[in-house]
Amino acid sequence: QSVEENAELIALKEQEVQQQSRLTKQLEDDAKTYEELLSEQEKELEAAQAEFEAKLKALTDETERLKREQESLQTVKESTRKASAKVELNELETRVLIIDKQLQDAGWQADTEALTYQNGARPEKGENKAIAEWPTQFEGKNGRADYVLFVGLTPIAVVEAKKENQDVSAMIPQAERYSLGFKSQPQFIPAWETEGRTIAWPHGDESHYQVPFVYSCNGRPYVKQYAEKSGTWFRDVRHPSNTAKALQSFHSPEGLLDKLSRSKEEAEAILKQEGFGYLGLREYQQKAIQAVEQALENNASHALLAMATGTGKTRTIIGLLYRFLKAERFNRILFLVDRTALGTQAFDSFTEAKLEQNQSLTQIYNVSDLGDMRAEAETRVHVATVQAMVKRVFASDNPIPVDEYDCIIVDEAHRGYTLDQEMGEGEMQVRDSAQFLSSYRRVLDYFDAFKVGLTATPAAHTTDIFGRPVYTYSYREAVADDWLIDHEPPYTYETELNQNGIKIAAGEEINVVDRHTGQLDLATLEDEMLFEVESFNRNVITPEFNRVIAEAFAQEFDPSGDEKAMVFCVNQPHAELFKNKLEQAFKDTWEDQYNANAVQVITGKTDQVEK
Repeated sequence: QSVEENAELIALKEQEVQQQSRLTKQLEDDAKTYEELLSEQEKELEAAQAEFEAKLKALTDETERLKREQESLQTVKESTRKASAKVELNELETRVLIIDKQLQDAGWQADTEALTYQNGARPEKGENKAIAEWPTQFEGKNGRADYVLFVGLTPIAVVEAKKENQDVSAMIPQAERYSLGFKSQPQFIPAWETEGRTIAWPHGDESHYQVPFVYSCNGRPYVKQYAEKSGTWFRDVRHPSNTAKALQSFHSPEGLLDKLSRSKEEAEAILKQEGFGYLGLREYQQKAIQAVEQALENNASHALLAMATGTGKTRTIIGLLYRFLKAERFNRILFLVDRTALGTQAFDSFTEAKLEQNQSLTQIYNVSDLGDMRAEAETRVHVATVQAMVKRVFASDNPIPVDEYDCIIVDEAHRGYTLDQEMGEGEMQVRDSAQFLSSYRRVLDYFDAFKVGLTATPAAHTTDIFGRPVYTYSYREAVADDWLIDHEPPYTYETELNQNGIKIAAGEEINVVDRHTGQLDLATLEDEMLFEVESFNRNVITPEFNRVIAEAFAQEFDPSGDEKAMVFCVNQPHAELFKNKLEQAFKDTWEDQYNANAVQVITGKTDQVEK
């Protein structure tokens, strides 16, 4: 090679070395930069993690603090409740702190300290006053009624108040003495004149009740286990056969006026004379109505009708409603149901069934539908669910009076209503009595009303509320009278699983379904398990058992025939499972003769259940 070529080669090598040196330096600089960035990121991450842990600790500490405070507050509440239960208010404190408020909630002007006879309080036209310490005189002895209730210028009720823990049922006679010893004044309008009487209601040979209604109370809500010590006790003294009874609260002024002006005797005389022809009732339906009216005439507080399904309970009730309203026996009637669908059906029947002059109940009287939470003044019949009434009575800011309804008719009175639990003395002191009462029973007990129950199957909890049936029309009677078609004897299918149950050995792997998520898991049994037939489709899903039953069922019934058959399933999933098995069995057995509409699931979740 020439010198010239060697020099060029040396220059290229030097250039390559320089480039390599620059690249190495660049890599070192980049590595240093990345190390610095990584270090900064690690510091930021550590700072962020430290901040997060600090916040988490603060949040945990705050949660623990709140939990301790909550537990402490609960302890204080419990201690307060126990302590307050032991605090015994005297009579004046009970009146000021409790009874005044109860009277005000019922629509009366009440103030034990200000609205008193000594302070010059007197009845006024257009005012409903509970005037305290009203002077009376009986058998030469002076006394003062705790309250006298005035509707305008009419003295209509006397209230005897006692301290919170004193028995109240035994104090009714004291309130009666104040009624006997009440001295009317010229400007007053005696209550007995409202009834067209010329003299007050007699008591014995010489005494007369000047005030028709009397109460005794100690401010405590009524609990049946402690009836004598609780509730607002009430008696209508106009007739000697009227006994005292416990209510949840006082009547409203309008309610007492209605009691005063509504004649039970006149209404019952009208009912006896009123015919049944225009109602279009069957003989047994007429007898059912007469049995309820007889119970009412006998001063019963409730009546139960036991009538087989399909015998026209709703038509019977429409006749009963119309007769009660036409005779003016009741002011406002509540038709109570436990499901919206039943209320809708009832309202539709009230609208469609014809009575006198080809008019329906809704055309003759104002009937309030399910959506109307509060009955208006002109409402004569109110259709409502138990759930809606619970909210209205116990969860409303505006209390309603106990006389909002004077008659309650309960459809399907056996369904979903349990007996109340018993409360012990200790529980009475520290627990809310509402925890021991069914919502249904609380609603019924709240109103001062005559209760009528309708059911096809009276149960123990039904008769506990309504008593033994005043009239029974059984399924067998209805079949014998040709009003119902008798059913065939039930079919019984015996299978190997039905006889022996399902036995799964320990250690065997089985599929387990999570009832909440529907997820299927595989589990190994630790112990042997035996499922009796009662557990089928409840605790263990048995598709093969359902298939065998469905196939046997399909052999017995023609899906295109007029007969109907009912299959009772455990729950909604079981109903869907059996429907699918039965459809397949019908299709396999009857082929083209099978119509998919022949098998239907009917439950509360059925689409358009009202149809």
